Amino acid sequence: MGVVFAMQLCAQSTPRQKLLDSTIRHGVLENGMEYYIKKNVMPKERASFYLVQKVGAILEDDHQNGLAHVLEHLAFNGSKNFPGKGMQEFLERHGAEFGKSMNAYTAQDETVYNITDVPVNPVVLDSCVWILHDWSGNLSLLPKEIEAERNVIQEEWRAKNNAQFRMEETVSHIRYNNSKYAKRNVIGDMDIVLNFPHKSILDFYEDWYRPNLQAAIIVGDFDVDEMEQRVRTILSTLENPKNAKEREIYTVQDHKGLMYGVATDSEARFLSFEYTMRHNSVSNDKKDREYVVGNMKSALVTQMMNLRFKERVMLPGASFTQARAGYYSFIQDKDIFTMGGLLKEDNVQKGIKDVLVLVEEAKQAGFTQSELEVAKTNLLRGYEYRHNIRENISNDDHAKGMQSSYLYNEPYLSTGEQLLIAEESVSSVTLDDVNGYLSKWVTHNNAFFLLKGPEKEGLVYPTKEEVQQIIEEAVTATYTKKEEQDGNIALLAKEPVKGKIVSKKALDGFENGTEYTLSNGAVVWMVPTDNAKDDVHYSAISKGGMSLLDTEKIPSAKHLVPLVLQSGLGAHDQNQLTKVLAGKALKLEPSLGYYTEGYSGGCDLKDLETLLQLQYLYFTNPRFDQQAFEVYKDKSLSFLENQAKNPRSAFNDTIQQLMTNHSPRRPLNTLELLKSEVDYGDIQEIYKNRYGNVSDFAFVFVGSVTDTLIEPLIEKYIGGIQGSSDREDWVDHGVSPPKKGTKKHFAFPISVPKHTNYVVHYSDTYPYTQGNNIDMEIFKTILDRRLFHKLREEEGGTYGARTNVSYSNRPRSNMALSIFFDCNPEKGAELLQLISDEMDDLLENGATEEEFVQAKEVLIKNRQENLKRNAYWLHMLKEYQLNGINELVEGNYENILRKNTVMMFNRKIGELLGQAEEYEIVMKPQG
Repeated sequence: MGVVFAMQLCAQSTPRQKLLDSTIRHGVLENGMEYYIKKNVMPKERASFYLVQKVGAILEDDHQNGLAHVLEHLAFNGSKNFPGKGMQEFLERHGAEFGKSMNAYTAQDETVYNITDVPVNPVVLDSCVWILHDWSGNLSLLPKEIEAERNVIQEEWRAKNNAQFRMEETVSHIRYNNSKYAKRNVIGDMDIVLNFPHKSILDFYEDWYRPNLQAAIIVGDFDVDEMEQRVRTILSTLENPKNAKEREIYTVQDHKGLMYGVATDSEARFLSFEYTMRHNSVSNDKKDREYVVGNMKSALVTQMMNLRFKERVMLPGASFTQARAGYYSFIQDKDIFTMGGLLKEDNVQKGIKDVLVLVEEAKQAGFTQSELEVAKTNLLRGYEYRHNIRENISNDDHAKGMQSSYLYNEPYLSTGEQLLIAEESVSSVTLDDVNGYLSKWVTHNNAFFLLKGPEKEGLVYPTKEEVQQIIEEAVTATYTKKEEQDGNIALLAKEPVKGKIVSKKALDGFENGTEYTLSNGAVVWMVPTDNAKDDVHYSAISKGGMSLLDTEKIPSAKHLVPLVLQSGLGAHDQNQLTKVLAGKALKLEPSLGYYTEGYSGGCDLKDLETLLQLQYLYFTNPRFDQQAFEVYKDKSLSFLENQAKNPRSAFNDTIQQLMTNHSPRRPLNTLELLKSEVDYGDIQEIYKNRYGNVSDFAFVFVGSVTDTLIEPLIEKYIGGIQGSSDREDWVDHGVSPPKKGTKKHFAFPISVPKHTNYVVHYSDTYPYTQGNNIDMEIFKTILDRRLFHKLREEEGGTYGARTNVSYSNRPRSNMALSIFFDCNPEKGAELLQLISDEMDDLLENGATEEEFVQAKEVLIKNRQENLKRNAYWLHMLKEYQLNGINELVEGNYENILRKNTVMMFNRKIGELLGQAEEYEIVMKPQG
């Protein structure tokens, strides 16, 4: 694994020097198109294709505002070699899904198209390169398709037009200093989008879609030489227009002093501020090894600064609830240093000052050696971990790195080279090296200050003059260096007295799996996989959950997990625990649901013992203190302050209330409930109640685990916990929707007129079997495609309808098939009727053979990809523990799918959905 400066590679034109992984085949065709090709075996026998363009909304003329994005949509609606819907239809036949396996995005400076994880066979590989060819310069752009897409774009605008979008529009002229960037928000001017003459978009296409502004990026499990030949044969035929327009590089002009802006919105949930300083970025020709090292040093500073924010938020009296700072890329030739956070409404100015003071303190007094050592340990461990999982880095992750190489000449090195550079440079970084960074970044010049938040009576935002005074006070204050802290703190105060493995046997259904029973009664499952080197996924699960609590305790139970995560563990508060775990690649968190409780997480193999030490502490020495509770409650109250005025929160709350029939055992998470019903003592009691008996838990390890590794660890850290023989189960309290189908339509103040719609078909007599679950997944896939083509492509009535299916046997077998979408209020009733018609048609007339085969192809593709993920194995093993159905048995899933026929499917779906109740929720604009 090595690094090269990519030079002339099998092409007639020499590319700009790029710092690249030597396994990447990079070149430039005679027409100026660049290509990046890399072999990657994750996922096996799959490939991803990208067309990246230095073309975005910034190139639009005023009368074209929004057309770069419209053009992106039209690229899927017909081309020279794939007329009509031929492109979508071809890819769908091979298991691709629109929006998932084929997609695109438009930004201000680029447009990117992608086809991801398609099967590797000659026909598909050839066709995907031809699709790149057509995207590049052979789109049909037929009048009927242009007209059909206008309403789709308007519905996308409607769906995205939330409080954050509107507030950003209000202050964009400040962020971009009245440059062209401030006038190009990508989605565009809806008056232009709905009325532009066809010639406007044809002109944009002919001006800018050309090979010398494009790169093909192809990553997958294929022969690189053969793929390069495909690229050169097919993509070399593309031509640039004569007298092509120059691709101008736009910028944001520098300015003196402070630009200031406030944006408020009645639907805003949080009050936030941002204080940003613009800087010139490193020129593309200087992005060399030294640049890489500089980025690593920047990462150290950012990490140390954000750790100080995190520490402060954990202390009583914190005047902000979140804060962050860092140095980032901004536009083509500008970077920014930005700091900001979420503020409490009762003391806005103090919150701003406290964030600025922390930054100025670090800038003027510097960081401590102990802070630097923690940051260096974490950074090096991150590079080491990524190198360890290099064989499991996805095609699309690699493609993103090459995309940055093309667009911004960013280095994209192998994980080995990154680790080598980090080991050679980071280890020797001194405080003098990093303490100067904030002085360069925090200049208080060429700066802007933005406030965004709720529009409501009594909430006063500071003026520009008041903000300038706050900045001045922070800058002129006197600071002393923080005291050094001891970094050598043991996680465990004393070693556990280990238990014993009393039985060991093969795990039913798994050739290499093992089931252990420990002397305290706990059961452990170990299932080795070769999905990812040195990767371990882990869970502990027990039945019961909140179903075993009294109703009045449930409000407190809903806040248990976040409080536990904020409280630290054992002898260590959360800030101390962060330092103790420096350099560890692991995660472990408790979970408490309505019917189960447990822990879940994972780690790098070398940190498995530390993960189990954390698990030991969670059982034997959980940490609770009144101060942590008060800090958590204060922060949570701030988050909930404006929730009631947010349309999406109101809609989600309405769904929950309807689908649980307003059960007191499913209380909403409201400001009033937190103030009056959540009790610190109750949370402690609930934790002891639900997590007090280790013997009632089953523990699962998946990934790079072996008998010799795991046996001494589970004897010590799980077997060493005292337990009892008691076993629990969940209780069915009868929580369910109303017995008869209900329609709930309600009005709510909404700034942008729209209907938000939710339709669900629910059954609590659903027979929970693997075969039935597969049939429901097939039905969901078919319905999803039908609704996409009917509601979006044909009617232009919504940006997209999101279809989902869920099924469970907790506390009894149930299934829910749901459909969610936003739309124009004038089309709400019509689209709901279309959904009903499609459902009726599928149930009465059944799916076609073609629909059925394509849906099975999607399921097979998803299954093959999932089986390469330890997270999927862990989820399925947890379900196996809870419901006794092993969906990981080799061939079981595939055999059911293979034997299924469209006739069998249509009959079964009629049975499964015929007895389901239908519920409908619609939120309309008030007035």
